[in-house]
Amino acid sequence: MKRQWSRRKRITLWTLGMLLVLLALAVWRAGYFLAVAPNAAASQAIIVLSGEEGRLAKGLEIYQQYGAHALIISNANDHYIQEELRLAVLPPSGVYLETQARSTKENAAYIRELMDQHGLSSAIVVTSDFHMRRARYLFEQTFEDGSVRLTYSSYESPQFNAAKWWSSKTSLMITGNEYIKLGGNWLGIDGKEAKRLLKRLNKAVF
Repeated sequence: MKRQWSRRKRITLWTLGMLLVLLALAVWRAGYFLAVAPNAAASQAIIVLSGEEGRLAKGLEIYQQYGAHALIISNANDHYIQEELRLAVLPPSGVYLETQARSTKENAAYIRELMDQHGLSSAIVVTSDFHMRRARYLFEQTFEDGSVRLTYSSYESPQFNAAKWWSSKTSLMITGNEYIKLGGNWLGIDGKEAKRLLKRLNKAVF
């Protein structure tokens, strides 16, 4: 009996140890999980999501690189995008400014309407590296019928470190916020109430 209990105990301890190792690995890789590897391919349109200065410049770079003929800027009233728009040299035609979206989920919904309206069937979505996982999740939900081919390209945010997401307060907060938002989106939570809740959590934690 003693030998049998000892064997069970060893198995239990080994199992707990493995779970702790897996948990530590998941925490360590948390930043990489958010920053999905880009897979951009030649497309008719480039979609730039608002939210951080630098995304529009990246979008214009991708626009030139892949020879797209449409540039869609979502939530073009966002103050980050407004400053970049003031300084940017935009293509002479085929620029569409979407101004109604107030969340990533709404970005996808309004862009879907705009692409259908203009007969666009392929696009590269450009956003910050830390935003890639959630953006891809929500866009692929919205475009789940497969009528539009989406690929993705990321702007490497200077505020976020995927390898050491805990290395600064800003990077830590970005990572925490993205996981909270991702969990909320999986649960169908979106909109103003979700943003208010997130602000309260940030104030309490950070």
